[in-house]
Amino acid sequence: MKEVLYKTSMILVLSSFLMLHGEGIKAQQGFELIVLATQNPGRADARVFRLKNGDPLESEGGFRLKLMVQKKGKIKVKLNLSQGGVITLRESGDVEKGSELFLPDRDKWYLLDRHAGTETIIIEVEDTKGSKDINKFRIQHINPAEIGDDTKDLANNLKVIVQNKENKKDLEKTLKSISLRGAGKLLDQINSPNEAGGALTRGIGSWIYRQYSNAVVYIKADVMTGTGFILKDGNIVTNWHIIRGYKKVAVYLKSDLERENYSGEFLVGEVVNFNKLKDLALVKVVGFSKKYQSVELGQLIDVEIGDEVHAIGHPVGGMYWSYTKGNISGYLKGYEWQMEGGQIFNQNVIQTQAPINPGNSGGPLFNDNGKLIGIVTWGATKLQLMNFAVAIDEIRTFLNMPQKEYRSSEQRKPDLLSYKDINKDGSRDFLVLDTDHNGFPDRMLVDKDFNGTFEFVILDENENKIIDGVGFDTDNDGYPDMYRLDLNEDKKTDLYGFDDDQDGEIDRYSKR
Repeated sequence: MKEVLYKTSMILVLSSFLMLHGEGIKAQQGFELIVLATQNPGRADARVFRLKNGDPLESEGGFRLKLMVQKKGKIKVKLNLSQGGVITLRESGDVEKGSELFLPDRDKWYLLDRHAGTETIIIEVEDTKGSKDINKFRIQHINPAEIGDDTKDLANNLKVIVQNKENKKDLEKTLKSISLRGAGKLLDQINSPNEAGGALTRGIGSWIYRQYSNAVVYIKADVMTGTGFILKDGNIVTNWHIIRGYKKVAVYLKSDLERENYSGEFLVGEVVNFNKLKDLALVKVVGFSKKYQSVELGQLIDVEIGDEVHAIGHPVGGMYWSYTKGNISGYLKGYEWQMEGGQIFNQNVIQTQAPINPGNSGGPLFNDNGKLIGIVTWGATKLQLMNFAVAIDEIRTFLNMPQKEYRSSEQRKPDLLSYKDINKDGSRDFLVLDTDHNGFPDRMLVDKDFNGTFEFVILDENENKIIDGVGFDTDNDGYPDMYRLDLNEDKKTDLYGFDDDQDGEIDRYSKR
C-alpha cells in the first residue's frame, strides 16, 4: 500500500451499500470476521462482493471489515502492509457478546494503492480470563496495470524467433493454467451477492460462436449437405446419413468461405469409418495441416437436464454457420427411430428444444462451458421442439476415446513457439505457447520482474490474436490462481475467476 496511505492511516471513502454476509474467520475464536470488498469504492452503484482468506483484490479497490462478537473480551485489529509497516485499525478495547464492529465504518472503505503484495489483517483477541489468540486474514493485492503496453505489444506481435537455449524457469510447472473451454460451470457459479446468486447469461452464445464456429465445417456429398466438426487430431465427425454411399465428400471451411474473391475451392474428405446403427461417420482430409480450431469433447456428466445448449450448423435454405440455442429436455438410452427410406437407428440421445432443420445434421451441440456433448442428428417433423442429438458417450465409443482419457491428470507439455529475452540476461522472460498443439499461439507467459517466476499468463483461447483473459499468480507459487476474463473481447473485464485449489480449473466466479 502506498506511503501516503500509511501516513494518513487509510483514506476513507464515503459510500452507501447494503451490508452483505460473506466468508471469513469463523466464530470458534470468539468472533466471526466478514471481509467485504469492491473494485469501485467511489461509485454509489458499485458491486460489493465477499473475500475469502487469501483472495485477490485489485489496486484502487476497497475493503471493509465486519466483526460479529461471540464472546465478551477485548479485540485489537492491525494491518501489516505489503510494502512494510503496520497500521493499527482498532486499538485494543472491550467488546460485548452479540455486538458488531465495522472497520472503518458501515459505509466507508480502506483503499488499496498501486503497490502489489500481501496485505495481512491481524486480529488479536483476549477473553475475560486473559487468554489470548491471534488470527490472520490475507488479501492478495494485485495490480493489473503491471502488465504494461510493452507486454501487450509483445502479445499482439508474435514474430519472435525461436532459439535453442536452456531456460532456468520451470516451464512445465507454470503451465498449469486455466482453459476457458474447461472453465467449470461458467454461468452457474457466479458468486456476486448483488446478483443474489443469479446466473449471468448474456454473452455466452456469442462466446461459444467465437470459440468454435471455425471448428465447424460444411459437408457436401453430391446433393446431400450437412455439418461436421473438427477434432483435435484434425479428423471430422458427422452423421452417417449425410455421407452414406460415398467414399469421398467435399469439406468447406468457414475461413475459406469468408474470404474475399472466394473461388469455390474445397477440401477433399475421405470417409475412413462409420457406424450405420449409431448414425456416425469419421472423415479424414488428406494433407490436413491441423492448424484449425477444434472442439473440446465433453463427457456424459456434462449433460444435465434443463441446461442450456448451443448448436452451429447449415440449415437448408438458411445461412451457413447459423447459431441456435435451446435447453436439454432429456437423455434417452437406446432410443430407436427410423429415417425416411427405412434405415433404423438405435442410439443414446439428448432431447433438446434447440431448433434443428435439414442441413444442421452432423453439427456440434455444446453446453454452456463450450464442451461438445452431442452431435445434432434429427428432429420430429410432426412434433414441436422435439429434436435429438447423438449423445457424447456414443461419440466417444465410436472414436474409441474412453471418458477417463479426458479426466487424466497427465498433461502433454505445450509447444514453445517463440520467446523473448527482454532484459538480455540469457533467460526467457516472455514465452509464446501452443497448448492444443495446432501450431497457433494461445498462451503467453510473462516474467515481469525477471526473477525466474512467470507472474502472468495471457490467454488467447480462440487463437485470433486478441487477448481474452489474463491469469495472475497472486501468491507467487508458480500457479495462476486469479483470472480476469474478457469473454466478448471488448478490452473490458466481464468476469473474474478463481482457481482456489490450483488444479487448473476455475472453482468460482464473480462479476465484481
